[in-house]
Amino acid sequence: MLRRSIPLLLLSLVALPLFALDPGRAEGVLTTDSVKTPLAYAYMARKVHNETSGKNDATKIVLTDKALPEGTNIRNLDYEFPEGIYGIVVCLDREQQPVHVVVQHPSGVYDGGWLQAEPNVTVRARQVDGALEGHMRCRSVERPSVTYSFEAEFAASGQ
Repeated sequence: MLRRSIPLLLLSLVALPLFALDPGRAEGVLTTDSVKTPLAYAYMARKVHNETSGKNDATKIVLTDKALPEGTNIRNLDYEFPEGIYGIVVCLDREQQPVHVVVQHPSGVYDGGWLQAEPNVTVRARQVDGALEGHMRCRSVERPSVTYSFEAEFAASGQ
């Protein structure tokens, strides 16, 4: 019986990477005021300025519904989101804790500011062949301008 289990176990271990996302891709959804926006693209910038530490030690992860135009500067995306593209920007500190969140949605933009830790957002990620792969989740957050939540798997690649 053990002899039959070993090939099956090996096959399942080999098959696991086939279900991983390709670099630059995401699978998830951003919900803003009951409007659901699919998240399909993932980008990353390393050594971004961290307002809480004053150092260039943050990693910016961007998930969008459409591909960003060629030449888009991921580092400045919070302030220069392209017209007609929606998504989220999450900055992580050196310990991979979320410290900044921006939500670009059909009604406008929400910028949560820089915090010591963003308590509503959880990110679990690891480095894989130069990409940052993981899972990101934000429970429903209600602000005067918008109510939002998001959840996605991602394989962010970039600068």
